[in-house]
Amino acid sequence: MILEIAMLDIKLDANTEFKTTIKKALPILEGSEGCKSARVQRSIEKSNQYWSLVEWEAVDHHMV
Repeated sequence: MILEIAMLDIKLDANTEFKTTIKKALPILEGSEGCKSARVQRSIEKSNQYWSLVEWEAVDHHMV
């Protein structure tokens, strides 16, 4: 298993728009070949920062 972690900094006034967009994007990502799970977690330290965590079956799936 490969765990991909990305920090996402969102414009201070764009949290609502980001949440709406990510709700639409996560099912698409989860449907990708080799994707075992995908989620986005809001940072507790910065209100405009999120962490993307995606589990892949193999490096090859992550690289596509």
